[in-house]
Amino acid sequence: MRRSLWLGAVELAATVCFAALLSSCNDAPSIVGSELVPGTDMIYTASTDSLPLIGGDSTAHTELPLLNSAYFLLGSTPTADARAFFEVLNYPASIAGDSSYSDSTFEVTSANLQIYPQHYGVGDTLDKTLALNVYELKKFWPANVTWDSIWSGTGSTEYYSTADRPIATYSGTMPSIVPDSTVINIPFDQATVKRWIVASRDTAARKLVYGFALVPSGMKHIRQFRNITSGVQSMRLRVITRKRNDTIPFIYNLDMTVAGFVNDLDPTPTSLTIQGSRNVKASFTVSLDSLPAGAIIMGADLRLTVDAKSSLIGSLGQDDKIGLDYQPPTGQRISIDSKSDSSGVYRFANIGPLIDIVRRHRQPARFTIRTTGSSEFWTMNRTVFHGSTAATALRPRLTLIYTVPTGSK
Repeated sequence: MRRSLWLGAVELAATVCFAALLSSCNDAPSIVGSELVPGTDMIYTASTDSLPLIGGDSTAHTELPLLNSAYFLLGSTPTADARAFFEVLNYPASIAGDSSYSDSTFEVTSANLQIYPQHYGVGDTLDKTLALNVYELKKFWPANVTWDSIWSGTGSTEYYSTADRPIATYSGTMPSIVPDSTVINIPFDQATVKRWIVASRDTAARKLVYGFALVPSGMKHIRQFRNITSGVQSMRLRVITRKRNDTIPFIYNLDMTVAGFVNDLDPTPTSLTIQGSRNVKASFTVSLDSLPAGAIIMGADLRLTVDAKSSLIGSLGQDDKIGLDYQPPTGQRISIDSKSDSSGVYRFANIGPLIDIVRRHRQPARFTIRTTGSSEFWTMNRTVFHGSTAATALRPRLTLIYTVPTGSK
């Protein structure tokens, strides 16, 4: 009974003084709060200012396939590229079931890929040029396709070749801020599209229509485009045909499978870097060995400061939040989100329970930092944080509030 009353008193004291403790966390670990809980153990603070709580900075990325996403990225910068593959999913039954659609009985009078630019861009966003070439693909791509598996620096792969004649070429200017209804029409070679339509009526021939690739040409920025709206594909290949014995136009909107790809310079392995679309994650080790063996964590706060000079942030500004993951030796992964402020600091507040889990496992913990939400797949902000060897005011900062029960010191 006395034990439970003591714990209740300690928790009350921690609640009362928590804000004050955080405001004084530049100080070395000190005795605080003893007057609030007379006759019991002391409450202490500790931080990375005086204890080796954080180290082992690292960054790595793992390629992930991005198929049929709500958005995709397209363009290039001096260090990065974003491209896409497309495969026509289905052709209208009115074509497949109409025997009059043979090579000599109809014409394609118009064929346009309709793409919808969005606000987000990265790179030289003052340059609004959209310039690209479209190449027909030579084979189907697998479901687990990634940048490293299909693109090459020479421009020629088993999937496509820039030495081939493009089936479409486009150069134009995009607006900075656009409503979702803004559409850019990229005119396709009509003879190529006609060949696809004729092939769609034959099972064997249709298997030889693999789709096409969008490859930027001399662009200075990467732009986001919408693919799906409310579960329905908004970007389509719009085809207008006319039978030779008739003047009536027929309009078809062909749905497609879309695979998006991005590439950029690999981050420094010992940095703390995260980047959307490329699955770049940062990690560091949290070690509580410098705390007393019986310490009980009552509160904790983690702050990461952005290295603005090393980061590349897009037109919508810094990501609103980032995520933190910790996989304990046993049990499920723990994931929490952080908010940022105008000074470029991301804060994971009130993480005392998380840090106490680390303490109870009595071994160093690996924390992973990542992009989250829509930024995880659909933007390319490259956010670099100051690491554990940076100046004291800039390095990752973990502040702890703890107590040591009587007999545990």
